[in-house]
Parts: sequence; structure tokens; C-alpha cells
Amino acid sequence: MSLIKAQMVEFKELNYKIKNKINTREEADRFAHLLLLNGSITQEQYNKLVDIKQKDEDIINILIGLGGIALLAYMLNKKKPA
Repeated sequence: MSLIKAQMVEFKELNYKIKNKINTREEADRFAHLLLLNGSITQEQYNKLVDIKQKDEDIINILIGLGGIALLAYMLNKKKPA
């Protein structure tokens, strides 16, 4: 599955907030959910992110940042002509 245009805009906004550490807990949840919807992370990874977040907010930001890199790589590869 890939993100629709509106979700992509939302993803970019959330990614910016997370990179700059100005995100809310709800925004981190939404970002992780978008990564799950796109297939950048598995359901198991998503569940771990939710568990970790309850313990340490900094760890979730690091993991979500890594997921964002994975999503960006996926999008760039998808745009390349076959």
C-alpha cells in the first residue's frame, strides 16, 4: 500500500515536527500509523513502537525517524522508471 497525496502531505509535516522535537504524543502515534499503512514497518514493529513510547519518548522519536528514512527510500525507488 502506498500513501495517498493527502497522507503524504501529513507525513511530511509530522516528519518535520518529529525531527525538530516539537511533536505531540498524538502526532507521533499518527506518524507511526502512517508508516504502518505504507508498509514501511510491520504490525509487530508498530506494536513495539507503541510499547516503547509508553516507556521513553526519546526512543520512539529515534525509531520513527528511522522509519521515515525507510519510507523516503521506498518513495524514491517507487518513482524510478522501470
